Amino acid sequence: MFKRELRIGLPHTNYNQLAEHLLMKCVGAFHWDAIAEVMGIPLSKARTVDGREIYATFFYIETLFPSERPACGFKLDDDVEFFGVLRAFKNMSVEGQWVFDHKGSIEQLLLESGDVIDEDIRRRHPFIRFGNVFISLRGSNSNLKVSPPANASFTGFKKLPNEENPYQLVRDAGAKGTFGLFSAVEVWKRIDSGASYNMMYEISPDRDSNGAGLVYFANYFAFMDSAERKALEKISGKRCFTRSEINGRTLRERRMGYFGNADLTDSIRIEVDCYSCEEDSGLLGLRYRIFRVSDGMLICLSEAIKTLGSRENT
Repeated sequence: MFKRELRIGLPHTNYNQLAEHLLMKCVGAFHWDAIAEVMGIPLSKARTVDGREIYATFFYIETLFPSERPACGFKLDDDVEFFGVLRAFKNMSVEGQWVFDHKGSIEQLLLESGDVIDEDIRRRHPFIRFGNVFISLRGSNSNLKVSPPANASFTGFKKLPNEENPYQLVRDAGAKGTFGLFSAVEVWKRIDSGASYNMMYEISPDRDSNGAGLVYFANYFAFMDSAERKALEKISGKRCFTRSEINGRTLRERRMGYFGNADLTDSIRIEVDCYSCEEDSGLLGLRYRIFRVSDGMLICLSEAIKTLGSRENT
């Protein structure tokens, strides 16, 4: 069991308090450090058998915020505790499960008995699940190859059964085009006339890259936030959204799969589909597909359920 502590500061927030893309940068760093601790080497030193550099890239992220623990409830100067467990499938991929809340809110003894975060704990506290695979670059960000590290130990990881590997979720979602968050058609209805909103975005090498020269995984959340905001602003008809509803939206649940990366000279196209919930008008469903412009390849698929702000038009 890994434990990390954070005092929320301005680098972790936006106008709506704890920001998703900034949270992911923080917890992603906790997660990488934990992987390195178990492997016995800094991840920057991991190498293939032929000496190539290796990067523990994210291929799956799942996030759950209980309704009584919204992201906007984590504010400046709040002290937060994170607890995580890691499992590995052979020497190919690593799964991390992290739960967090205000300091003193989580009973640590409940966490230390198993290899995973118990479902009851996930229902009561914010939860993040990561899936990582080790890759090396073969000439460009568009050409990544799964490459197990040759100079690291995997003996310290708990075993991840293949049937529980999040890779299975990403593979199935890629084939079906959905993670199934909106599978109940009697509950979720399209509100964008069946036409996806499209937004083009040119990668900014100075802002969007990480130390490995890849487009940073956490920035995809910011890309999607920008596209969904524009999509919601353009919707008209039976269901349109006020500025306060859009500004006040906060994450309830997300599933996200990565299928590739993009060169820093490339652009991406983001498609957004919007859904309303027949049982709760305060909920919003969103599906995103991100494509590389250079070759049209789907590099990211995500679905999210968000809570809207108030209807007051401010």
